[in-house]
Amino acid sequence: MPRASDTLVVSFGEIDIRVHVVRISHEHRMEPSKVIRGLVDSAVSGLLRLREVSGARIVFLGPPPPSNFSDEKFPTGGSIQERIKWMNELKFGLANRISEMNDGRMFFIDVAHKYETKDGELNQKFSDGTVHYKKEIGTQFLVGILSL
Repeated sequence: MPRASDTLVVSFGEIDIRVHVVRISHEHRMEPSKVIRGLVDSAVSGLLRLREVSGARIVFLGPPPPSNFSDEKFPTGGSIQERIKWMNELKFGLANRISEMNDGRMFFIDVAHKYETKDGELNQKFSDGTVHYKKEIGTQFLVGILSL
């Protein structure tokens, strides 16, 4: 169990949009936007309960931008434009929900926008050649978190 002196860092992944939102949308015959709102509500509510019990500080990182990389092992649902739209909905939903809570121990930071193209997809110069960031990007995330 986390303690009050701990900082938990959490994030949705690019795969949550590329695979899971589309799958859940089809399985439950729901619009992707409704699935995303449910993910935001569930994640924030669960983390808030954990924060209330433990007192830990929680940092929710903005998810990484979508990539046009395709691989049979990693299926892709939706066009790149749809995934960019859904990712933005997820980021804005998280940012708004956490901001509305006005809880000084729970934060949303979006450092991912630094690694996007002007269109909102993962800039390949920051990619490891797939849907992931290069390893060096992790250091930049830590700097952003530690600045809180």
